[in-house]
Parts: sequence; C-alpha cells; structure tokens
Amino acid sequence: MRKPTRQLVITYRVLDKETVKHEITDFITENPKCTTSQIISKLRISPEQIAEALEELEREGVVSGRVVG
Repeated sequence: MRKPTRQLVITYRVLDKETVKHEITDFITENPKCTTSQIISKLRISPEQIAEALEELEREGVVSGRVVG
C-alpha cells in the first residue's frame, strides 16, 4: 500500500494593481536584494500579479531587476 503524499496548499491574495505596486515597492525598500520568489512568498500575492506589477514598475523607473543565475 502506498503512503499518502503531503500536499502544500498556497493561498494568494488578489489585490488591485496599485496596492500590489505599493506593497512591492515597500518590500523592496526594506529588502533591496530580494528575489521575485521572495516577494511572492512574503507578500502572498499571485505570481502573475507580481510579474505584471514588476514589469510596470521597471517601465516607470521605480525598480530595476536583473536575472540571477
């Protein structure tokens, strides 16, 4: 008989775009070397909303990102 596997359920908050941008900029100000994954994890905002907001913030010149790898 197979052992049951454990599953992790992650619940993301869905917020309006301006609130997401504000929370991201606050988080980055407090954690300047953070990664996108850390932003998603700590703010519990969907990856799609984070990516969209970060792209917009970069276009506006508010934040700048780089690929680490």
